[in-house]
Amino acid sequence: MHYFVGLLIVGMLAACPRAMAQQDPWRFVDTYAPIMKFNSVGVRHLPTGFGGESGTCAYVNIKPGYVFQYWVYYAKDIRIDAKTDRAIKQALQQVNRSQQAVNLDPIIRKAFHDHDWELVEVHVPRLGALPSLISFYAHGTHYDLVPNAWPIGATMQGKQCVVKVVTDMHGSYPAGMWTPANSGWRNIQANAEFAIIWAKELAAGYHPELGNPPSYRTVNFAGKCRRFSSRIVQIHRLRDYPYQMPWDRGFKY
Repeated sequence: MHYFVGLLIVGMLAACPRAMAQQDPWRFVDTYAPIMKFNSVGVRHLPTGFGGESGTCAYVNIKPGYVFQYWVYYAKDIRIDAKTDRAIKQALQQVNRSQQAVNLDPIIRKAFHDHDWELVEVHVPRLGALPSLISFYAHGTHYDLVPNAWPIGATMQGKQCVVKVVTDMHGSYPAGMWTPANSGWRNIQANAEFAIIWAKELAAGYHPELGNPPSYRTVNFAGKCRRFSSRIVQIHRLRDYPYQMPWDRGFKY
């Protein structure tokens, strides 16, 4: 009797991995959907709503190996404020016209562009398990963090990563007391972005590096991200939208 019970238990344990492998990963999109915290200090253009507006979780993709990609669309891209940005852009364009030796167009396009796509990648060892790695994307590069690692890890709420978005510059960063400087992320734009928003936060009396952040606009993307939706079509049909569908852009975000 004990022999047959043992065989039954072994058979059940052997069947578990096969059953997990047969699960549909799309059923776990909401399980791993990020929680986005939009910094709002000194910002005039907050992400609002859906259907072609800023802060839209436009779609989700799942890469082989259970890598969940959550793509976010932003209509406007502001560095300091709209007026200052316009003045800097015009000055650079004037220098570009007068300087034949150096072409500043790529820099201008990189620094000042609307219709921005960003993403967060959640790496999962097996469906239903805690994520093993979170990839935060910003300005053409990304930074990987292990969830809840010490001393610096990706901030989590259960199986969902918490992402800080420096509104209106859109980089997706770890929430909490993470900064590019204390993590060693050598990215000029990321460091400049944090320097600008920190100045605004400090001027408003907040100290996020000491655990005293301002009130962020929090959006839980669970239930808001889909494989494909009419949101992408709406975005694509915007009058001045310059791109093809995001998956046709060679993964340029």
